[in-house]
Amino acid sequence: MFKINHISVSTLLFVGLLFTSCTSKYSKEHHEGTGIVDSNLYRERFLVYSGGALANNSYSFYLTDSANFRTYIGTVYYDDEQLFCNVLDSNRILVYRAKRNNEHDTLEKKIYLLSDLKKEREFD
Repeated sequence: MFKINHISVSTLLFVGLLFTSCTSKYSKEHHEGTGIVDSNLYRERFLVYSGGALANNSYSFYLTDSANFRTYIGTVYYDDEQLFCNVLDSNRILVYRAKRNNEHDTLEKKIYLLSDLKKEREFD
């Protein structure tokens, strides 16, 4: 009969935990899609953690105009949440995280100024 050594199981669990905790929310390795926010303004989505069958996937989002800037705008860790981008005027973009089935249940929000993003010219 096959017997599992207690130390091997503990080591295996530790190594698995180590690999999952080292996932960077800023990773741009797995591009999942790009959505249009406004003319010449896009929201990019990247898979940063695949939860498999037993956990949620995590996605990081970036706001970009593809020429002057790309800025990190947030990470969604749970399947029932979504990150939304709304154009307020020609210079202000409202980014907020909310429940997928109720956009009015805002969990976090921030306003980005396009003039500042273009001036800083940073590509996160």
